[in-house]
Amino acid sequence: MALHPYPHTSITDIIGVMIATPQEQPKMTVEEYLAWEAQQDCRYEYVNGEVFGMSGSTIPHNDIALTFTLLYTLIYVLEAVG
Repeated sequence: MALHPYPHTSITDIIGVMIATPQEQPKMTVEEYLAWEAQQDCRYEYVNGEVFGMSGSTIPHNDIALTFTLLYTLIYVLEAVG
């Protein structure tokens, strides 16, 4: 077993890294969330009292998603009609 090269120094001091421990965030009610979200610049998602940031999309991304949705719907309708 190798000996610690600096016996009186913590490994955190040597490498300069601290390990973060997650902290429990208080849960929000639906009413609290709606009041809070109205004041935000970004969009958020509310799931069982927890709030998660949503990534934004671009106009080209929305165009591609809409095109695939319309094509899928058209194919589905044409197959149903026969």
